[in-house]
Amino acid sequence: MKSLIYTSLAVCLFSGIVAAKHKSESPIYDLNPDASLGVLHPEDDHSTISRKWNSISYTLNTSDLDPATPHTVWLVAFNYPEFCLSSPCSVADFPFVPGHDPRAQATFVNAGGGLSNVDGTGHFIGKVYRARNGVSGSEVVIGPGLVNPKHADIRLVMRSHGMPGSFEDLLAALKSYRGACNDSNGAMPACRDYQISIHLP
Repeated sequence: MKSLIYTSLAVCLFSGIVAAKHKSESPIYDLNPDASLGVLHPEDDHSTISRKWNSISYTLNTSDLDPATPHTVWLVAFNYPEFCLSSPCSVADFPFVPGHDPRAQATFVNAGGGLSNVDGTGHFIGKVYRARNGVSGSEVVIGPGLVNPKHADIRLVMRSHGMPGSFEDLLAALKSYRGACNDSNGAMPACRDYQISIHLP
């Protein structure tokens, strides 16, 4: 009888762990300069995220990237989308936009990166932890970091850093939003956010 009870408890606990994970898949879109959605990519281009109570893991397969150049992946999270001005959330909910509701807690977090292939394809994987479990200030461009992994409105944004002029610039490009970027005088490549996938809660 005891073994049956323990087995039942184990099954319940395991079921709870499985249920606590939530996976979703999203197509890839080009991202227009005004942050609106552009061309939908072919079916093979997609991202997948897995949500846990303390983290979000992702895989991202895409094409039509700047070839053989460094890219970063940025997790844009609207931690509490019920407070966004619209559904789904939008740029209007970012902290720097007048009239936003701060309770949405929008944030922009470094989710890793790597080099694209010479044919312009790319395969990226990464993980972002809940803010109290390892997100440092240097990894967050705006907002509090990821604080509500299970229910946040998520975007994965691909950012190109062009072709850095040195190995040091290459390392900088893979670690930060502005790494190896110069958008003013052309001495370095201009960086750009140019692909996006959307994962609604």
